[in-house]
Amino acid sequence: MDKRMAGDYEIIQSFHIGDQEVVIGENLNALPEERYMCAFCQQNEIVALYNDVLVSDDFCEIAKLYGKRLAQQAEKTRVAMFKPKFQGIDTTPLTKADCTPLSHEDNLNGKVVVIKPEVLRREYQMATNQIKLCTGGFGAYPHSRGSACFCVDLYSGKEARFERQDILGTCGACGVLPAVLKYAQDTKGFSDEEICRALATAGVIGNLTKTNASISGAECGCQAEIGTACSMAAAALAELYGQNLDQVEYAAEVAMEHHLGLTCDPICGLVQIPCIERNAVAAVRAMNACNLSYFLTGSRNISYDM
Repeated sequence: MDKRMAGDYEIIQSFHIGDQEVVIGENLNALPEERYMCAFCQQNEIVALYNDVLVSDDFCEIAKLYGKRLAQQAEKTRVAMFKPKFQGIDTTPLTKADCTPLSHEDNLNGKVVVIKPEVLRREYQMATNQIKLCTGGFGAYPHSRGSACFCVDLYSGKEARFERQDILGTCGACGVLPAVLKYAQDTKGFSDEEICRALATAGVIGNLTKTNASISGAECGCQAEIGTACSMAAAALAELYGQNLDQVEYAAEVAMEHHLGLTCDPICGLVQIPCIERNAVAAVRAMNACNLSYFLTGSRNISYDM
């Protein structure tokens, strides 16, 4: 096994947490007072950058410095990772159940994708670090022999490369429900607790659709993806407005009814047209469905799961 070197120093101890690695190196040929060194390291596939390098002939002194720097880096990372929670964002890691399954025929260019949590380092295994926008790479194309997918983190804006096999699934309709609930909370002043109840209602509709039919655009077209998201948002909004159970269910039915037959037909395989626009249109349609359910519940002829 090749030795890891930093100049003339052999790296004998290292620990990576957050955006930096802390290392200890040893150079048996150095001056006695420079035998050991401790440094921070940032590296990619091509180059490694070592900074804040301190040297000593006392290994215990270097080990103490190593522990101190490691603690500082851990605290810095802990604070950074707590920021989404402080903002009220649920950081529970996303699973297969939270996204649309990926197939070899999917074109990922311009799509919102979910990275498998186990691919990320332990400190980054949370939802805000899993959701990315795929911007290109040979692996983003269907049936490609390449595997590289270049992504932008939707929370931080940082760019990174992943392999296609690192991707858990897609979130093609992920903008509908957040848009509707954010608008409702900002304009009507609903509490976080009320929003959570609305999300629970949306979850019931989503699970009902997934159990009895499908939420996968690859399987059943965009009606399964955008249509379900619209139904979830309409039901959630009806819950917020205090409508009864029949009206909540009818809101979901109206939203789905007007997405029946909607196909998955992105222009040139990209989601900018029409998928992103469909998120916006479906958000407005969810609000209209909620309003219609209030007035027309007694006159309807079909239920959501029929």
